[in-house]
Amino acid sequence: MPGIKIGPIVYTTKYTDGDKLNLDPDWDDPDDGASYYGAVSHSNQVVFLNRHNTEEREKLALLHEVLHAVSDLYDAQLHEGQVKCVSAGLMQVINDNKWFRKKLCEE
Repeated sequence: MPGIKIGPIVYTTKYTDGDKLNLDPDWDDPDDGASYYGAVSHSNQVVFLNRHNTEEREKLALLHEVLHAVSDLYDAQLHEGQVKCVSAGLMQVINDNKWFRKKLCEE
């Protein structure tokens, strides 16, 4: 998977088994669970994706983690609940409106 440029920063993507290996030590775990769909390390510029995600879950996790990175870079201070709502809402709009998706991706 190619890097994701967010502002001046390029985030790499890595697949994991859903654990939080290599994440920032101060990473805030909202669920305190053992398995994750995705995560982002701002200090290492890495988006982690669980290799066991379904295709749809991977897309949603990728968008979710990108929103976290945008929030961090532009100091939007979005909390986890806001990121969940916005990423799910945007994914629904993108999936259900082919013309909209095409318009966004026009060069």
